[in-house]
Amino acid sequence: MTVITKHIIELLYHHDCVILPDFGAFLTQEKSAKINTESHILSPPKKTIQFSAQIKNHDGLLTNNLAKSLNISFQKAERQVSFYIEDLKSSLEQGEEVKLKGIGSFKQNESIVFTADETANFLLEAYGLQTCKTSTITVPENEVTAEEPSNVIEISKETPKNSIHFTKYAAAIILLIGIFSVWGYNYINNTAQKNSLANEQKAQKIIENKIQTAQFSLQTSLDPIIIETEKKLVSAPTEVKPFHIIAGAFKEKSNANKRLEELLQNGYKANYVGLNTYNLHQIAYASFSDRVKARQFLKEIRLTENKAAWLLVK
Repeated sequence: MTVITKHIIELLYHHDCVILPDFGAFLTQEKSAKINTESHILSPPKKTIQFSAQIKNHDGLLTNNLAKSLNISFQKAERQVSFYIEDLKSSLEQGEEVKLKGIGSFKQNESIVFTADETANFLLEAYGLQTCKTSTITVPENEVTAEEPSNVIEISKETPKNSIHFTKYAAAIILLIGIFSVWGYNYINNTAQKNSLANEQKAQKIIENKIQTAQFSLQTSLDPIIIETEKKLVSAPTEVKPFHIIAGAFKEKSNANKRLEELLQNGYKANYVGLNTYNLHQIAYASFSDRVKARQFLKEIRLTENKAAWLLVK
């Protein structure tokens, strides 16, 4: 396995689209766990891989990852990726089958045919999970045997007299508790109201005294009274949205603004994401705080409008 193949695998765990410049792109898709009712084999959830020869634009993801990992310049990493792809193309043109371990294999007939490695799973949450076979449970048909009759203890239906007296006393006690509860509630409520009224009267008297004092001070003093109030501004927490569905990247800011305005007019919650490592202005269809919602939106965009749309985690 070459160094670049390892980097492609690493990126597929974290990105939905990894592009090989001037060749094509690997696209991932999540699938739920499933069970085969005939073979009783349980398969864990997984993220499968597909290949699209239509997406060839150089987004710099693979090159940048390689440069950082090997601690080399971007230009040198770009040359290594270019040699890797040229070697891949040359082998296919000669009729060879090119196998990328852990990813899949390529063949070229009239067009490039990609066969994914069925054992590969790029879903981090399912790392280490393997397919397993469930065992069936058979219940033996046992003969029904007659059981010996058990001893039956008859219970008298007569109610003891002591039980009747106890029931009467209990009913009387419950009635008394209810009466005292109602009386106690009314007493407490009336007392609370009286205390509240007395407190309000006291407060009103204090306020009136202060008003009289204030009026006296205003008549005997020429200095103005200034009351300063402290204003505290509480800013609402902003929602962090690190998942962006990229509609395009532009060298000129004016072109990026035109694309942004076009998406907004079409009803998208588009926004300007910022510059990437190549100083290209990135515009997003929408941004999300939840990865699952972002991937669902990306699938819809790819099916309906833009197959080259991709997910940026920032």
